[in-house]
Amino acid sequence: MKYIFSFLIFLFVVTGCSSNDGGSNHSKKSKNSLLTLEAFVVAKHDLEGRKKILLALDIENTELQSKLETIVDQNAEDILRANKFDLHWLDVRNISAEEFDFDAMKIGSKIRFVAENEQLDTHPPTSIAKAVNIMN
Repeated sequence: MKYIFSFLIFLFVVTGCSSNDGGSNHSKKSKNSLLTLEAFVVAKHDLEGRKKILLALDIENTELQSKLETIVDQNAEDILRANKFDLHWLDVRNISAEEFDFDAMKIGSKIRFVAENEQLDTHPPTSIAKAVNIMN
């Protein structure tokens, strides 16, 4: 009897106490694989048709807001080297020129974008844009 009780405890430890739906800790995986965020454009990069925008995602950061003019005067490498803020690359090469004018977008402007929730393993991380709207 003692061995049966020990076996049951071992079984619960190994398999866990989750429900039949395969989830654990009652967490639910998001069915929406897109996310919408706002950010400041701090640099643009266009190399052989690979158009990317370097974004600062922490738009509520007062230090970022006060130093934005100084930051946008730097090139992307210098901004990445300093890396004080939450930086993120946004790959916009899949968006047509009719939907988004990469060349007309000004560095320092605020944008709202929709991107895939999955990120490419780069430093800083890179997301693939689905839509970009310039706010100012």
